[in-house]
Amino acid sequence: MLAIQTITTVSPIRTDAELAQAHIRLDELIAANAYDSPVQDVRDEFEVLTALIYYYEQRTRKPSEFAA
Repeated sequence: MLAIQTITTVSPIRTDAELAQAHIRLDELIAANAYDSPVQDVRDEFEVLTALIYYYEQRTRKPSEFAA
């Protein structure tokens, strides 16, 4: 299991560049099994980041852009 550092601030995603950064961070959290971490801050970051990515993609993407 990878050691994961928590970040202190999670901000709204407003651009595609921020979305790309959010996906990179989410990949790091997934690789470190953040969803199963004993540290509440890590689990919270995983949950909030996932929600922010979902919300941004729902607002900015057409249904045809999502894989079936």
